[in-house]
Order: sequence, then structure tokens, then C-alpha cells
Amino acid sequence: MDINKTSNLSFTQKKEDFVWNMISEIEEYAIFMLDIQGNVMTWNRGAEKIKGYTSEEIIGKNFSVFYPEDARQQQIPELVLDQAKKLGKAEHSGWRLRKDGSLFWGNAVITALHNEQQEVIGFTKILRDITKQKKKEEALSKSEKKFRKLLEAAPDAMVIVDREGNIQLTNTQTERLFGYSEAALIGQPVEVLMPEMLRKGHKAFRSNYNRNPKVRMMGEGLELQGQRKDGTLFPVEIALSPIDVEGDQLISAAIRDITEKKKNEKALVDSEKKFRKLLEAAPDAMVIVNQEGNIQLTNTQTEKLFGYSQAALIGQQVEMLMPEVLRKGHETYREKYNQSPKVRMMGEGLELQGQRQDGTLFPVEIALSPIDVEGGQLISAAIRDITEKKKNENQIHVLNENLEQKVKERTTELEKIRNHLEEEIKKRTQEIELRNQELEAFNYSVSHDLRAPLSAISGYSDILKEDYFELLDEEGKRVISIINNNVLKMHQLINE
Repeated sequence: MDINKTSNLSFTQKKEDFVWNMISEIEEYAIFMLDIQGNVMTWNRGAEKIKGYTSEEIIGKNFSVFYPEDARQQQIPELVLDQAKKLGKAEHSGWRLRKDGSLFWGNAVITALHNEQQEVIGFTKILRDITKQKKKEEALSKSEKKFRKLLEAAPDAMVIVDREGNIQLTNTQTERLFGYSEAALIGQPVEVLMPEMLRKGHKAFRSNYNRNPKVRMMGEGLELQGQRKDGTLFPVEIALSPIDVEGDQLISAAIRDITEKKKNEKALVDSEKKFRKLLEAAPDAMVIVNQEGNIQLTNTQTEKLFGYSQAALIGQQVEMLMPEVLRKGHETYREKYNQSPKVRMMGEGLELQGQRQDGTLFPVEIALSPIDVEGGQLISAAIRDITEKKKNENQIHVLNENLEQKVKERTTELEKIRNHLEEEIKKRTQEIELRNQELEAFNYSVSHDLRAPLSAISGYSDILKEDYFELLDEEGKRVISIINNNVLKMHQLINE
């Protein structure tokens, strides 16, 4: 007998026994051996703990009993052993069956065992129950999917970076805004999305943020810009938020293109300047208030009229410009106006007054106008000092009263004159009538007295004309003709 050979065999056997005893005590892993057909040959405590079988129950049975029905139908056990035979090792993960029928997620490595002729004579299988890890991965995957959905649902470009500033995740809005695909951005420093002149300086800002990470706007008070893939710059707002991921910190940057906002802000500023110019050009004191009655804007005329500076008025209740006795009641009127705002005079038919800073009161007229603005409604009050108007109205009233008195007096005088004239006319009429009567009598007398001689003259003239006309010379004939014509005229005058 070869003592050395026997000794070596004994040592090898002891070594194998030691290793197997050690393996048998391991509880975290199922470690067992399979024969060439896949039947279980050995069983350790870990296998018993994970799968629920004792060694007496499982040794000699095929390892396919550890696979669910669907896996057996797909011949997964046979495929795994075949892969191990060909490649020397096969690793596989999937759902596995316990003795009680419950499932667990196992990760197994099957290694082929060879004899001296390098023929496969069996397999070792090391399996670990990674159900918790699997569920954790599934939960993480579900969480990542949910996070991705939230990221994609965000209206802004979302860029997730690690502490070193390397981009880990982006959304579709980022691609649209900057022109880079997500694949092109992943792993790149976030500074690639900034103007080149700001990139070096940003690293220091990033380090400062990492020392005190919190939700805040980036570069508050600064004009931030983004740079697209094509090099064009555009104004942005960036909101930063720290994200804790299993002890590691990521930073979420929500990037918003504010090009339109800037245009709108400029348009608003221009509009406000124009509105301010119009306000200052107004001849009246202009006071703009919100629906709560807080003064938002005034013009120079307001300062001149009431004595308050604009700074002293902004934010104050508009009632401070009224007499104290009217202030409480005005709140009710203001609320009613807000319910039905329209262009109209305030307090129509009432005597309104304003109160200056020094307490003096003065009469006013107030025109109200609603102004629609973004986010609500304002009310414009055009306030006019009508002190002079009131004075003029009083003077006109006095003049009207004096005029009425004078008209009354003059009317009385005219009435007297009219009566006197009527008497005079009556008297003169009577005198004229009397004279007319006398004239008629005179006319009658004259016409009667004249008719007789005219008739005689006419008779004699006719005799001369009839009896002696041929005896008369031309001069005599002419005289007879003149006498007849004149007598005819006299008759006509008398008849008239």
C-alpha cells in the first residue's frame, strides 16, 4: 500500500467533508448538488429554510419541482441544465415554488461538475432568495415610472442632475426647449445648457447649493439665460429642488422659457407708462383703487388737491380722502358698486366733499369707471374740485334772484305804461272819431255847396257847345273843352 497516496486521499476526504459541513450550515443560500438528470443529491440548511423541504423529503427528486407550472411547460429546468452543460455555468432568475406552494423570487447559479475525462457528471446549484430585493426593484421601477410620468407631465423642461452636476434624467420638454435628445444629454455636465461665459462660474454656485440644498429659485434677482443646441440664447426661470434617492442626493431643475413672459412684461411696462402719462395728463385728481378700496395709484393732481404724497396714499383706504363722518357708510356704497360696476357719477344728486390732509373740506364731483386688469378689477375715480363752480353757481343764483326782482318791477312799470297808453289810445280814438264825424259833415257840406255851381257851369258849357260851337273860333273851342274837363274832374273829386 502507498502510504502517501492513502494519506493524501484521507486529507482530501477530510477537506471535502469540512467544506461540505460548512456548506451544510449556511442558511442564507440554498446550496445543493444535482446528478446529470437534475435529481437532488445533497441538501443544506439554507435550502431547507428557503424551500421548506427537509433533506429526507427532497433528495432523489428532480429539481424541476422548484419551478412553477408555466416554467415547467416552457421546459426552463431542462434549458438551464443544457446551458450549464454547454457553457459550464448558467445563471437564471425567476419565480420559484416552496413546498407550501408559495412563490419566491430566486437567483440561481448552476455549475457543471466534470470528471477527469471532462465529462459532465452532475451540477452544483447555489440559489438565493431575493424576493425582497425583487419587490424593492419592482417598487423602485414603479416609482421610477411614476416619476417619469410626472416628469413628462410637467409643463417645464425638467433636468435631474447629481451632486457633480452630471445630467441623469430629462423629459421631452427639455428636448423641445434645448434641441438635444435625452441620450445626448445623459452624463453631460448641466453647464452645457448655459451660455459659455457663465459655465465656469456656475460650478462654484453648484457647490454652494450642495452645501445647503433647498427648494428655491435659482439666481434670484438675476437675468438667467439658457443656450440651445444651435447656440441661441433665451431667458429662463429655474426652480431648484433637492431629491433624496436612497441616501444619494440629486437636484431637480425646472427650467421655464420666459421669452413670452418677458415680452408681456415689457408690453405691460410700456402700457403702464402710457397709462401713467394719461393719468398725469388728466386735469382731475385720479385715484385708482382695488375692490377692497385700497389705493393702488394716484397722479400729481391728487397730491396737489389733497396735500398727500403718492407714497403716503398707496395702500391706504380711499376713505381717508373723505370727511370722517362719511367714511363708515362709504364702505357699503363701495361694496354695492363692486356688484354692478359701470361708468357713472358718484352720489348723483348729493353734495359730495373731499377732505385734505390738513382737515379742510371742499366740494367735489367724482366720476367712477371700472378697469379690467389681469387677475381682477380696479376702479378709477376722477375727482374734481368744484369750489369755483359752486361760487359761480351761487353768484348765478343771486343774479337770477335779482333779475327776477327787476323783471317783476319792470313788469309792474310796463303794466302801468300799458294802462296809460290804453287810456291815451282810447282818448285819441274818441277824438279821431269826433273829427272824422266833423270831417264827414264838412265833406258833405262842401260837396253839396260845390255841386250846384258845377252843375250850372256844366249846363252853360253844354249850351255853348251845342248852340254856338260852330260860331266859336279855335281858341273858344279850346276854352269850352277845358271847362268841360275841369268840371268832370271836380265831379270825380266830390264823388270820391
